[in-house]
Amino acid sequence: MTVALLLPLPGRADVEVRFVAPEHFSDRDFRRSATRAQAMKVFETFLAQLGKKYLGEKQLLTIEILDIRLAGNYDSWWSVMNDVRVLTDITPPRFSLRYMLKDGGRTVAQVRESITDVNYLTNPAARLSVDPFVHEKILLENWFRKRFARQPPAGS
Repeated sequence: MTVALLLPLPGRADVEVRFVAPEHFSDRDFRRSATRAQAMKVFETFLAQLGKKYLGEKQLLTIEILDIRLAGNYDSWWSVMNDVRVLTDITPPRFSLRYMLKDGGRTVAQVRESITDVNYLTNPAARLSVDPFVHEKILLENWFRKRFARQPPAGS
């Protein structure tokens, strides 16, 4: 009985995330192995949660992340603040990615795109958050919902 619980459930939505050469991503945090591994795990887990929330049954979404630029930038003008990420309106979060969406084994979308939110500093949901990736998660969730949310049947 325990073995059956470990097998994948038939008909459930799933998200596969691949990071393509993350050590070469634009953001400095991806050039260091410790911060890169932590960020990759956070984004992989978060995208899987979005899949459970927004994808329909029998859908499989494969996302290849080609580049990430986290919100803000490290200011080097003052050496004491070398590890402090400063958020400004010209340093929005940005993801470059490719994705393929399959529904019941049939490919329904295959797209490459860049997503960003130049107004990320005005989002009230991020103001009180202590999550270091709050701006990126908001960006990803908005993108995911717009692209993949199940549409209610016509007439309902």
